[in-house]
Amino acid sequence: MLPNELLLEILHYLSTADLRNIASASRRLCALARTLLYAAIEIRPFVINANGHLCGLSAAREKALQDRLVVMGSPRVAPHIQLLKISAWRIKISHWPPRITRPVARPQPAGDVSRDPQAMLPSIFAVVVSLINLRTLTAEKVQFTPAALDALAQLQSLHTFSISDCTLHLPSSHSSCPILHVVHFEMYGGALHHWLALMAPAILREVHSSAPAGLEEATELASLPPFPHVTILHILSSKRLALAATLAPFPLLFPGLERLDVSNNNPFPNPRRDGDPPIGAPAEWVSDLPRFPQLKELVVREPAALLVLTMARVGVLDVVFTGVPPLLQSLASLPRVAFARITCLRLKLGRCDILGCELLSRLLSYFPVLEVCAIFLDLREGRQSVILLTTSLPACLPRALRALRLLAEDPHDPAYMWDMEVLPPDAVRDQLVARCPGLAYIDMRVPLFTLQWSAGPGAESELIGWER
Repeated sequence: MLPNELLLEILHYLSTADLRNIASASRRLCALARTLLYAAIEIRPFVINANGHLCGLSAAREKALQDRLVVMGSPRVAPHIQLLKISAWRIKISHWPPRITRPVARPQPAGDVSRDPQAMLPSIFAVVVSLINLRTLTAEKVQFTPAALDALAQLQSLHTFSISDCTLHLPSSHSSCPILHVVHFEMYGGALHHWLALMAPAILREVHSSAPAGLEEATELASLPPFPHVTILHILSSKRLALAATLAPFPLLFPGLERLDVSNNNPFPNPRRDGDPPIGAPAEWVSDLPRFPQLKELVVREPAALLVLTMARVGVLDVVFTGVPPLLQSLASLPRVAFARITCLRLKLGRCDILGCELLSRLLSYFPVLEVCAIFLDLREGRQSVILLTTSLPACLPRALRALRLLAEDPHDPAYMWDMEVLPPDAVRDQLVARCPGLAYIDMRVPLFTLQWSAGPGAESELIGWER
């Protein structure tokens, strides 16, 4: 008979239906299959109707959920639940034309506007207390009451707590708030300072949140005790980022911050199209910005966030941008000393039309001590220029470079470029090594050209390992 460890590895490859069948074979297989069947649970205690309003479940669905909660809280199931997601049923309006046959679909969940949408939450959190091995809790549109927070405070195993559009309902008579033992906290929608006041400062390590809504919330954040062990902060902005007001409380709130990620809802922010011009940093603005003493890595998906380079000694810079000219204009507005310590650069350009050798030379000239460079291009036009860039790349690179990665994705057929003259990969490699004597790793994959070379084993993991 195989040991349990091997059987569990085999069971990981089975579907949910197959796991249910396996669980009926024997008691031993039932116990093993149960750890996978109940590892992740999703429950939906309310409904978002076609008008976008939150309403309660129908009587039949509420009874079915009650029965499911009884199973979840049983001693045979509760210890196996590691992820719990509380979300809403959604009723969608059909837009199928009348003459087109609709595909067969599952019946939409029925909601009852006369029922309280939060009525099932006390029963849910009464069961949550018994989930002794719960690692991740994700909640959407949930109203957290003192009883719900008390249940979460009893979970010593809780690692990740993620909420979206949730609210706190704490009566004024509720004097003391429970402390949540959470390592990773994610919050989108709502006031961040209310939730951070519930976290244990000695345990919290990572925070993902929407940007503070205004100066009042920033002031409230500044009044909280520091969280000395938080090393990663991700700020999501849905509109143009008021950098000074947004980041002002964080240096004191998170004194040990090592990685800062500032982004918006657009994966490729376009300053010219989205009305967010390249930054201009007056000297008095830079001098008034707060300082991050421990910050080592900066991830920028928002043009204004480049100002953080003047607030810390960043060694790793990760930039997602659209086009080189706007990026060069933003970099030119910052003092050169802001780039003096950057040794790793990861640049992702979306909807890239052209990246010539001259533009790339100007871009890399801002990073005199660069050792690791990774460039990702999302091609739309100017694909021939990428081939030309490949052959002229050695003259653009800083001499201290130790690792290079250049990737270009072309969604079109590159057959029209077969008649282009491309240098042999070995010749390009020799030029790169002659330009950068310390170069130990090369990975270039563009249309019609591939060069992958390493000076020795382990070079990739050592030099490109910082990449996330």
